[in-house]
Amino acid sequence: FEKTSYEFEINDDNYEGFIINLKDMSCPGGVDYSIIIEEDGEIIYKRRFAADSTLKVKTQKGSAYIITVCNESNKDLSGEISIKSYLK
Repeated sequence: FEKTSYEFEINDDNYEGFIINLKDMSCPGGVDYSIIIEEDGEIIYKRRFAADSTLKVKTQKGSAYIITVCNESNKDLSGEISIKSYLK
């Protein structure tokens, strides 16, 4: 039952949002994880997944974001996580 969090702020007018890409996810007994996205301390997204996923999130200038990936299994979860911003 591990979790990994990523924190950042959006301070540039040119950025419209970010894309979260989770690929090659694997876990003995099956993949089971959740993604929680917070914007300025408020949860704006929370969902469980059982496979690779890609999320596109629009942002607001001056806002702080925390993305948390939670392993919902007591076995080791592995995979590749990338978070990239995109421009308007």
